[in-house]
Amino acid sequence: GSILPDANDYFAFADCMIWSHVLAVRLASEKATDVVWLCGSSYAKIAPTFSEFWALYLSDIDAALFAKGRPIVSR
Repeated sequence: GSILPDANDYFAFADCMIWSHVLAVRLASEKATDVVWLCGSSYAKIAPTFSEFWALYLSDIDAALFAKGRPIVSR
């Protein structure tokens, strides 16, 4: 199984450092549009919406791209 719950609902929109980690946004219309960071068998929620992700990116790029300060779930 997938490490990310409801993984099929997500679309990877950015790869960082040639797929060492990726950023994905949930596109399922009936659920929140979370943006997540995925690396190996770990993930972290970066922002609850795509708009909030971009606001975070502009204010703290490390938090947006590298999950700095976010709880990381590992499986």
